[in-house]
Amino acid sequence: MELPQDYTVLVKQLSTYRCPKMVASDQTGDAQTPVLCLVCGETVCTRSYCCQVEVKYLTKVRDQGIGMPATNSVSAATSITMEFSKNEMKLKREKVMQQMADMQKKFLETYKEELDQIDLGSVEEEKVHASTQHTALQCALGVAPLLSHTLTPMAATCILCQEETRNVAGHEKVFVQAAQVQRSSVLRRCVKSTTDRDNDLLLGRADSQFGVFTGGCGHYMHAECWTRFVENKKLEQNRRFLALYNHSVKWDLGEFFCPLCASFCNAVCPLLPLTRPKAEDLKAPSSQLMFPEWRELVVLAQRQAESAVEVGSSVDITFLDKLALLFPGYAKPAAFAQKRVEEGVKTDMVQLFSQAVYTRTYNTHFDENSPKVCVAQWNNVAYTIESLEFSARNCGKFIYEYLSTRQMDVVQSMIQCCSTVDNRPSLPELAVYVGRLMSTFLPEISPFAELPSILEMDCFVTLVNLHFSLLALFSSLISPTGCVEDNGVVLPLVAITDCILVRVGVAAQLLQYLLTSPPAMETSDNSASTLSQADSSSEVSIGRSLQGLWIKYRHQAGLSADCPPTPYDLYVGAQSHLYPLLHRCSLFFRGITGISLVHSSASAASTHQDLYAYLDLPASIHLLLEPSGGFHLQQLAENTVILRSVFFYSVGAHIPGYLMELPQDYTVLVKQLSTYRCPKMVASDQTGDAQTPVLCLVCGETVCTRSYCCQVEVKVEGEEPIKIGGITNHAQSCGGGIGMALLVRDHLIIFVDATDLHNVRGCTFIPPYRDEYGEPDPGFSRGNPLKLQQESYHQICEMWYLHKIPEQIVKEQENNQRLMVLNWAGM
Repeated sequence: MELPQDYTVLVKQLSTYRCPKMVASDQTGDAQTPVLCLVCGETVCTRSYCCQVEVKYLTKVRDQGIGMPATNSVSAATSITMEFSKNEMKLKREKVMQQMADMQKKFLETYKEELDQIDLGSVEEEKVHASTQHTALQCALGVAPLLSHTLTPMAATCILCQEETRNVAGHEKVFVQAAQVQRSSVLRRCVKSTTDRDNDLLLGRADSQFGVFTGGCGHYMHAECWTRFVENKKLEQNRRFLALYNHSVKWDLGEFFCPLCASFCNAVCPLLPLTRPKAEDLKAPSSQLMFPEWRELVVLAQRQAESAVEVGSSVDITFLDKLALLFPGYAKPAAFAQKRVEEGVKTDMVQLFSQAVYTRTYNTHFDENSPKVCVAQWNNVAYTIESLEFSARNCGKFIYEYLSTRQMDVVQSMIQCCSTVDNRPSLPELAVYVGRLMSTFLPEISPFAELPSILEMDCFVTLVNLHFSLLALFSSLISPTGCVEDNGVVLPLVAITDCILVRVGVAAQLLQYLLTSPPAMETSDNSASTLSQADSSSEVSIGRSLQGLWIKYRHQAGLSADCPPTPYDLYVGAQSHLYPLLHRCSLFFRGITGISLVHSSASAASTHQDLYAYLDLPASIHLLLEPSGGFHLQQLAENTVILRSVFFYSVGAHIPGYLMELPQDYTVLVKQLSTYRCPKMVASDQTGDAQTPVLCLVCGETVCTRSYCCQVEVKVEGEEPIKIGGITNHAQSCGGGIGMALLVRDHLIIFVDATDLHNVRGCTFIPPYRDEYGEPDPGFSRGNPLKLQQESYHQICEMWYLHKIPEQIVKEQENNQRLMVLNWAGM
């Protein structure tokens, strides 16, 4: 409609307006708010009952399926608007549907010939062929899978710039993954710590106190985008108006929140996909390399590396001559490998990740020239895989179903970081590493005066360290540049080495079970009947062989071999004892070969068969300990250290991954700590009880907090001593810097992150005890009786073995600024 120039004309026009319905019904009073329709110029009432109408429409009754009228009170202006919107949406839907129909018709006309040529039978044949080919690649170890398997390109999308890459290996920009590196004592098996830390890391002792775990969300970012993101955050935190706001995340120390999921991270892992030469460039051995020939080859390589004190020196090349006989077409290098110096963003990211692992492993400043850098990385890979396997097993899931794609990529990138040339030790150092590691599994190759017991070793850690040390040794001696991809002999030789190492590692693990399996009690009628029913099964036949090996090796170790366990019990116990090692090896070699393990069925028996086939192991596991297996483990069983190791495993062993058992009634804890006196106060004849004793949930020890009696000074390298309290000091020796303590008098749980003594963080958490109404009572404000709730305590245990304590502390401090003011180092 046309509007007048002066607005007062409209005001005068509507000032005398009376609703026609009110005039017809002889009602008095003006309309409250008349409005003017700009479409047709009609004046209508709004916010008034005079012009409200009932609109009838049909609604569908679900049960009867019939239509029935329904009414709704709307104003006149609202009814006009609703009708106009419905017509507009109807026209829009019709237009979109017509566009879709036109696009489908155009597609069918364009590709009519191709669609007519499609044969459904050929599609089914391709599916069957693909499944058969996938089944044939169940074995991941050996030269045959290396030559036949084709690597799949890795795709990634940067979460900051949203750039998508189909093939990361051929892309010019380097990708990194958000990660969190932390010290951990989740998988420790003893309370006491060993004295020689270097031997613990290299030889993989089972009584190691700590390990380094790498976790995190694993989201992909370009290295350049991540660098700019961190720099911008640093500038943002240093602004003047934000100076008074405390932040729990120290951006200057490499800590940050993931830009996508806001999870706490303190490192980035470079995304390194698998790369290998072409299949025609790889050289297969002339004949199958058996264990005696491989053993001779390792001894020759070790001797040659020991004599190479300087790079390029003239030495005996017997190892290379032997290798030329086994691999036809191999050209011997003129000199030893020179370290190839690489520069670029990828090398910087690998160095940055190595620094994060090294500093948390040794609690010291980073030394890029130290040979311990590679040892720290090797142990980081082994400990991370062990922790992930333990978490999956504790949740009752298969490890490949439990881990996400990003977590698998983090493990694979960590393995590839260990294979780089930058942090590789020299040849004499590699010879020492190989000699020490070989003395654990195969003392006949490299005998040492002080041979450790096989029961004191973590077989998987030793296997991982042997793989990387032999890979570095072979590539340094064979390849002119020391790089694995530059020669077609290194990868086939390492593939053969992996087959032998897996067999030796599983045999050593089986020997551990036979030496630690206790004798059976007197045979009862029930066990005899069970044995007779299953006497014809294959499990019992394998169990009888294990029974003979149990008697044989316990005799050699000087242990009692009377009353051996039943064959069926030995078979079931051996399967359960080997299950974690087999899963860890499958995840480790998936990161090396790129071949995934596929389940044939969901049963436990098929799972073991799939693992044996994947790792190229015999179905009858007792054959690994027979003399026909090629290697002899009698010398390991005859070691004199076996006796105290068996006693340690049977009496003083700590169950890894679990917290202490709490009583059902909270009053038991109150009575237990009510009479507690600090041992230091008793030794100094001081009076008075400890002010606030707390109970460590990791080991069950009682320590003092908020008291001067247990404060100690810790010396930091190159800095002044730092005073720390009882909880912080106990967390350093018990949890690798992560502490969990129950404050019994206040009914609170204290989380402490003391991995960095200059930046000790902490928070409080609700205990797992609840009253009869299912509510907690922090501070005993109500005073109701408290009982243990298993679900709440299980959640705390999950936070512990999933390494979520540091992230929980950071998020609590971000939400509650008062927690940052407390002196957590003095707790």
